[in-house]
Amino acid sequence: MLFNPRRRLEPHLIDALDVIRIEWAAVKGRCLLPQQLSTQGKEYLQLGSGDDRLRGFLNSCYFLNKRAEAWIDARFPLRFPDETWRGIYAHHVVEHLSYPDARQLFRECCRTLRPGGLFRMVVPDPRVFISYYMNSDPAERSRIFSLLPDSHMKAIDVATPLEMVDYIFRDTKFNRHLSAWDWETAERRLHEAGFSRVVRQEVNVSLDPQLAGHDKPDWSKFSLYVDAVK
Repeated sequence: MLFNPRRRLEPHLIDALDVIRIEWAAVKGRCLLPQQLSTQGKEYLQLGSGDDRLRGFLNSCYFLNKRAEAWIDARFPLRFPDETWRGIYAHHVVEHLSYPDARQLFRECCRTLRPGGLFRMVVPDPRVFISYYMNSDPAERSRIFSLLPDSHMKAIDVATPLEMVDYIFRDTKFNRHLSAWDWETAERRLHEAGFSRVVRQEVNVSLDPQLAGHDKPDWSKFSLYVDAVK
């Protein structure tokens, strides 16, 4: 059996090494990428595609995702010319950025969208979790555990409403949440980034039909849906 040094390291040291590995891949990737990325003939961009490849979109993700069609570090300026895209889709991506990085991403999305183009943002809505946490009725308060799909709940260890709130603000080791977005905050920051119109939407509903129908319905109970028009 091959020697596995991870078995001899303390968990905190393993965490630190994993962070270094991810950041090193990002640094190396940004250095090796051309200053301007190809759109591959697409008019729509998906940020943070994960395993979900959308038809007709340039599906982009972080540098260690081998399934991505393009590697993009959303914390840095997008390597596309002005007025490139008709639409940009970000499903549960923005909460993984700090507030300064998210506001920069909003400006970059506005810059790279064509006039009238649309940025669709889907994020966890902390108001939903907080409202259940603050409810004085124990039965209603316990409904906070039904917000996430069963597949999520089986993978996490939460026993109280407070731990549930903590989880949605921070998430897990490789899925950290660094910012929280309610409607008031999203609307204000998107307008500040240059968008002319910001609309609160429902799951799978969008002002641009090409950006509708891609949301995960079983995430709708805890998600905020926002369309921002350049």
